[in-house]
Amino acid sequence: MNIPAVPPARSPQRIRVNQLWDRLFFGAMAILLTGSVLVGFRTYFLAGIVRAPLPSKMIHVHGAVFSLWFVLLMLQTFLVPAGRVHWHRQLGLVSYGVAALMVVIGVLAATDSLRRGVAIGSFDLSVSYAISVMDMVAFAIVTLFSYLARHRPDAHKRLVLFATLSIMDAALDRWPYEEMGMHFSAHTWTYLGFLLLPVIYDLISLHRVHRSTLWAGTLVYVLNIIRVPIGKTRLWMALSHVMAGHH
Repeated sequence: MNIPAVPPARSPQRIRVNQLWDRLFFGAMAILLTGSVLVGFRTYFLAGIVRAPLPSKMIHVHGAVFSLWFVLLMLQTFLVPAGRVHWHRQLGLVSYGVAALMVVIGVLAATDSLRRGVAIGSFDLSVSYAISVMDMVAFAIVTLFSYLARHRPDAHKRLVLFATLSIMDAALDRWPYEEMGMHFSAHTWTYLGFLLLPVIYDLISLHRVHRSTLWAGTLVYVLNIIRVPIGKTRLWMALSHVMAGHH
């Protein structure tokens, strides 16, 4: 009779080592992403946030709410290593309230820009609107699943990370590439590199890609790619026309 092999249990020491590496990696990612936002929106933060010369009140609200997400990301990331698990859980409820508000404010801010005729870079208004809305779609989906996985720390922290990565495009677009001696097109490879960091970490630490990393990373990357083609479709152009208030 064949007796199925029982996988060896991980030793307590091995578990502690894995937890240490997780804390180092996810802590480093929280610092990297928050720092990237500070660099990308340096004029906004240097102006003192409230006094920043933004075009509308809606964009002010958008900036404040999205900034709060990164403050919470830093706090949440370091509360567990500090032994404040209870605070982490309580603040988690606040974080998801902020996340829900971000989706609403993000779409309203995108619509506000559409109505003011403000496009992203060289894109037309319809495509610019698609870029902003698709970012919110990606953020909403991954954040929802991170909430559902809140009792599975390995999946939860990866999904929170990818939810944050889904909204990093705007900050990375504003890095001073030319001052760093690079062409603006470097932002595409920078963003792709950010998305690959969790994949590389999984391969090193787990010797495989975690399921949450696989599906969330794929979703964020695919939506990032297809948002421009979506913005060029007749259906989306018609929707943009309506949302801009043109009848």
